[in-house]
Amino acid sequence: MVGFLSIEASRWTDHLSFPLDLNLLVGQLTSQQKSNPCVLHALNVQRALSMGNYHLFFSLYNTVPNMGGYIMDHFVERERIRALLVMTKSYVPSNMVFSAEPQLFRPRRYISVPLVFIVKELAFENVSEALDFLSSHDCAIFTNPNHSDAEKAFDSKSASAPLAKLMEEKFRKVQIKGAI
Repeated sequence: MVGFLSIEASRWTDHLSFPLDLNLLVGQLTSQQKSNPCVLHALNVQRALSMGNYHLFFSLYNTVPNMGGYIMDHFVERERIRALLVMTKSYVPSNMVFSAEPQLFRPRRYISVPLVFIVKELAFENVSEALDFLSSHDCAIFTNPNHSDAEKAFDSKSASAPLAKLMEEKFRKVQIKGAI
């Protein structure tokens, strides 16, 4: 199966860009090829990435067949940072943002996210691995830094700016200006 994809991909790489190649190759898969557990998993990973569904992506990362985890390891760091960015924007209690009267506006108050939740949601093996990841990316910002590791809570408001800067610097796509 992998041989089929590599032969087909090498045949078309001179003519099409990668996203089009992928769509073309997926469209050429037979139902028998799509029913292969490895191909089905790869298609689900691609769907999770294209939809920005980090929960599905990391659950697929935990259940990857064969040696596919080594391939996913190449982009899991980027997806963890993306997921943390989503968390910094979305973990806001709705009762503190909106009010019954439309003319009243309450300022956005962020909530902290328990570190053990981040460990589970982003497929870290343990709390220390998550702490190392956050520290290495300068976003180990907690609302209660003096508590034990299991009780720490990620400060979503304070971490949002460093994460956005990191995403821009490390994983920015190159834009070519003036291209037709």
